[in-house]
Amino acid sequence: MAAVPTTDHRLSTPEDGRLPPAVGPRTTDPSRTMDSLVEVQFDGLPGPTHHFGGLSHGNLASTGHAGFRSRPRAAARQGLAKMRAVLALGVVQALLPPLMRPDLDFLRDCGFAGNERAMLLGAEAEAPRLLRWAQSSAAMWTANCATVAPGIDSDGTTRLVVANLVATAHRQLEAAPRAAMLRRILRDVPAVAVIDALPALAALSDEGAANHCRLAAGEYGHPGVHLFVHGRAEGLAADRLPSRFPARQQRDASAAVARLLALPAPRVLHARQDPRAIDAGAFHNDVVMVADRDRALLHDTGAQIAFCPSSNLFLGSGLFDWRAAEAAGVAVSVAGALSAALHGAPPGVATEDLVLARVLAASGDAFITGMIVAIFVAFRPHWLATYTDRLYLPRS
Repeated sequence: MAAVPTTDHRLSTPEDGRLPPAVGPRTTDPSRTMDSLVEVQFDGLPGPTHHFGGLSHGNLASTGHAGFRSRPRAAARQGLAKMRAVLALGVVQALLPPLMRPDLDFLRDCGFAGNERAMLLGAEAEAPRLLRWAQSSAAMWTANCATVAPGIDSDGTTRLVVANLVATAHRQLEAAPRAAMLRRILRDVPAVAVIDALPALAALSDEGAANHCRLAAGEYGHPGVHLFVHGRAEGLAADRLPSRFPARQQRDASAAVARLLALPAPRVLHARQDPRAIDAGAFHNDVVMVADRDRALLHDTGAQIAFCPSSNLFLGSGLFDWRAAEAAGVAVSVAGALSAALHGAPPGVATEDLVLARVLAASGDAFITGMIVAIFVAFRPHWLATYTDRLYLPRS
């Protein structure tokens, strides 16, 4: 996801579409973009060459399904259905189209000549592994596309650093065309800069947003802290590294990405992923945890939320976003009268006593508070912090 500010500045790029890290749009005052941030969900689609090539060492799903029959059209329709579901929740949804595949330029660079058919037949006969790389549709996994930092966290310019993905050969081919695609998509979006991938070195292996998350309190207009998770670092003892599968994200790569995003040091955290998780197949940190504003902290500490609908109503605190909390891996349980109805009274308390206590406690302010909340819902819904028309009053 990317938080894109809406200001009056335009992104200017050279004629060839390449934007070096030192060149970008004019910066803006972060405070001016605070109330105009829009979160955009980017999803990719599998292309017509989608196949189960088993190309990703350390990815148990990839290697476990190597050689299975693929259904590219059905896969694309599943992706579109998921995007429609996200769009129905009120999230701004964007689509990254598949990259051009097969990658004929790659095959040509590998010595295959002639027309398209000749190159494909030659690669199939002489180097089938190279052909699988050239046909890979793994670019549909957009979490590996780039790392994003909204301008509110730096100088007002939202930056995207494209991932080099050098840990796997078939995905390394994505970096340059993906950078060009992002520039074309975002060329008219104000105050946004797309930055080329890090040099294609193993010591700077970067997997994009799959090993990055942003933590912030409140709504998206507030500055956040960026957590970069790596699996390997210079000088790390062998017994602190995974033994079964390689660690894909390098500490030096995470630090370089943070610098390119122009993030101040106090807004950057680096953490090392447990090597046991990598050896178990969780090669990306987004397999272990996700972040949505402050919910990753709740998930990481194992905290639980007790949700009391009647208390929310009486206090006028809005409607609790249960789906978002569950999606972030936070344990949620009901409390109050609803909990008693579902699970019975606590030990040692008679149900009739609990019901009487609830009535006595609530009757004094239930009518007035409920009436005020109803007025707010109708005329001032933004006064209720968690109320959203898109979710609770959809237009049919």
